[in-house]
Amino acid sequence: RDRVLDDRSLRLVWIASEELGPIFCGLVRALLITGQRRDEVAAVDWRELDRSRAEWLLPASRAKNGREHLIPLSPQAVAIFDALAGGETWPKKGFVLTTDSGKSRVSGFSKAKRKLDEQVTDLIEDDDAPVDPWRFHDLRRSAATGMQRLRIPSDWIEASQNRHKGGMAGIYQRYHFLEEKREALTAWGAHIAGVLAPKSNVVPLVRNA
Repeated sequence: RDRVLDDRSLRLVWIASEELGPIFCGLVRALLITGQRRDEVAAVDWRELDRSRAEWLLPASRAKNGREHLIPLSPQAVAIFDALAGGETWPKKGFVLTTDSGKSRVSGFSKAKRKLDEQVTDLIEDDDAPVDPWRFHDLRRSAATGMQRLRIPSDWIEASQNRHKGGMAGIYQRYHFLEEKREALTAWGAHIAGVLAPKSNVVPLVRNA
């Protein structure tokens, strides 16, 4: 429950995800860039997304805590969805991450994770340290910790990941931090882009449509 991937490991995971095919590549990168929960990302529907506003509205019925959650999309997140849509015009409905034209959400996480681990290992040079075992959920924790390292306030990070305060604080503190969430997730997306940019052998942020 305390596994956090460092920038080197995140870079390797991002590059390795290219070998999973467009759907699982999109899943892994969306998990990393948005910092949301695996099942919430895996079942995202095009109806929840608004490209013109760069927003994802997660309905309460799909949120783990039962609270509607508005997620600002960083430029990197928009690029991921553009790649999945095959352009800048997004479909009106259907699952985003799907292998049957939007009828059902993606599944088979364990198989994809094993392949991803193999690809990460293949990318590691002989003299480099291996990447310690990790789970998809660790990408969410890594995003939160990474934003913390960027000196983003904890309240902003919690709001970005739909981790609202409980008890009396949750009852009386009703501010939704929309602009702060956008700033936090934009900073995180820019950081990941920076992690990838220095290396000449890095693949583009998203595969070509």
